Amino acid sequence: MPRNLPRRPRRVPGGALLPVLSAAALLATAVGASAAPRAALRVTAVPTPVVAGEPLLVQLRGVAPARDVEIRVSARNDPANPLKPCGRTFQSDRTNGSGFGRNDIPRGRFLYRGRISPISVPGRYRVCAWLQDGTRTVKRASGIVVVRAPRATVTAAVLPAVVTANAPFQVSLQTFTERRGMRAYLRIHPAGVPCAPSAAGDVLGEEIPEQVLPAGTGAVAVADDVSVPGAYTVCVWVGREPAETLAATTAGLTVLPAPE
Repeated sequence: MPRNLPRRPRRVPGGALLPVLSAAALLATAVGASAAPRAALRVTAVPTPVVAGEPLLVQLRGVAPARDVEIRVSARNDPANPLKPCGRTFQSDRTNGSGFGRNDIPRGRFLYRGRISPISVPGRYRVCAWLQDGTRTVKRASGIVVVRAPRATVTAAVLPAVVTANAPFQVSLQTFTERRGMRAYLRIHPAGVPCAPSAAGDVLGEEIPEQVLPAGTGAVAVADDVSVPGAYTVCVWVGREPAETLAATTAGLTVLPAPE
């Protein structure tokens, strides 16, 4: 009798025929049922754009092919090379950036969020993420974070606008800023001389003490006086430092000779 012939289907009560599965077919079925899910990883930043200097939330969504794989995240916060490509592994990614990680990502679909340090210079920055099993990269992904400068507005008025020499006056500011810690920088110099683009670049006239501004809408006033009669311009800049100008304005002042 010839060997290796296919076996006939076995009849069961009721007339139905059952196929006979080979050992190889049974093994293939078992392997298919327990196959690891395909690794996936996606990186997004919340919010985007983010205001410079504000914390940034990175959201990682994906599929882990095994239990307890690791996630590592690194953000490029170097304005000189903000879009540097990601390394093949987290360990080989030599970037002076901020990041975070987690070691116990469960098998299957996951959603994980973590914060990275604020980025202070506006621009476009790459955020790299690795799904790793030890030092072996299972999946790598990246996203782009857009960082914008904080918004600010300012208006100024001198009260009173006409004073006598050495008489006090107030510079009243109405402001709006998106961040705490913004400052108003003021300088008074002869009218007709334009204000510089920033407080750091304006070296004319007399400096008026800088003012720390509240976040949101606010009002501040600073007192000063001038001893020499003439027409003057008060220059006002708003920024996080003297070299930055997020908003600027001017106000006029007339100083009359003091009565004898």
